[in-house]
Amino acid sequence: MAISKCIKCDSSQFELKQASISGCRFIMNFVQCSHCGGVVGVIETDHLGLKLENLAKEVDQIKRRIR
Repeated sequence: MAISKCIKCDSSQFELKQASISGCRFIMNFVQCSHCGGVVGVIETDHLGLKLENLAKEVDQIKRRIR
C-alpha cells in the first residue's frame, strides 16, 4: 500500500489544524504536514452529515411521541 507524502517536503506525518479562512463564516480544519505545515486538504469542522443524522433521529423521536 502506498504511503501518503507531503508534496513540499516528502514527510509522511500529517495533522489537523483549525483555521479561519478570509471571507468564510465557518472555521475549517486544514489537513497539513506536521513537518512543514504545507496544506494538503480542507475539512469542514462541523460535519454536516453527522448533524443531519442527529436531526433525523430527533425527528423520529418526536414522531414516536406524537403517535
